[in-house]
Amino acid sequence: MQGFMAPMFGAVLENAVLFSTYSEIQNLFRGESDKPLSIGGLAAAGFLAGSVVSFVMTPVELVKCRMQMQKEVRGSLDAIVRELRANGVAGLYKVTRE
Repeated sequence: MQGFMAPMFGAVLENAVLFSTYSEIQNLFRGESDKPLSIGGLAAAGFLAGSVVSFVMTPVELVKCRMQMQKEVRGSLDAIVRELRANGVAGLYKVTRE
């Protein structure tokens, strides 16, 4: 069951961030108006929401890959600590070769 929970948590997190951000950005664009957004406004809201999701999910995917590739990693927290010690916060967002 544990192997099932990690991908499920990632999918829930990704969709929660995506849809809540998309809705909030639409509200910001719309302002006080009740009119629906144009196609361009919807596309911009989608682009910005996708950017936020990428910012949140990139470290999650990095940790997942580290756990799959490195046998000495004992869990997700261990993978995060190792990455932070080795490369700092920027290491969570860049590709490193080992």
